[in-house]
Amino acid sequence: IDSDVLAAQLTLYEANLFQQVRMREFLRLRWQKHPEESPGLAKLSAHFNLIGAWVAQTVLEGATPKERGNAVKRVVRMAKKCFELRNYNGCIQLISGLNDVSVQRLKHLKDHVSPRHLERFQKYDQTFKALASYKAYR
Repeated sequence: IDSDVLAAQLTLYEANLFQQVRMREFLRLRWQKHPEESPGLAKLSAHFNLIGAWVAQTVLEGATPKERGNAVKRVVRMAKKCFELRNYNGCIQLISGLNDVSVQRLKHLKDHVSPRHLERFQKYDQTFKALASYKAYR
């Protein structure tokens, strides 16, 4: 499946998840104290973690460094499309999966990813860093 198609489908699915979140779920830290009272946020959070784990698993399943590098390129292309579609949550999920410690531990992975894809990854990674209350994102 084409990266752009996957990113578009991810965006549609996440739009549905976001529509399920109700404002009351944010009140009084309800999602932390009583998660059962925040089903929309619980689904959104679970989905975020699932996509991050899927990305890491996809990269790690590559039998050779070249295959793992190709997986990284594909994920970066998906992140680019999500960014273009203004699905910043999807972009963050994908980048988060690439930042997983199991992926970052691969020594020769960057040798098999083009400088253009590495640059794009670093751009999104810096954009969505939590530093200074997401200053780069704002």
